[in-house]
Amino acid sequence: MIEKRHVHLPKLVDYGYIEWKQEAGVITKGPQFDEIRPLLEFLNERAE
Repeated sequence: MIEKRHVHLPKLVDYGYIEWKQEAGVITKGPQFDEIRPLLEFLNERAE
C-alpha cells in the first residue's frame, strides 16, 4: 500500500486522472479522468 501512496497516486494526480486529498484520505475523479475511463471499464469487465 505504501508504494501506491508514494508512487502511483502522485502520478495519477500529475496526469489529472484523480484528485487526492491526502490528509482526508479522499480520492475523486480528476479533470482528465474521462481519458482513461474506457481502459478502466475494459479492465473491470475482464476482472469479472
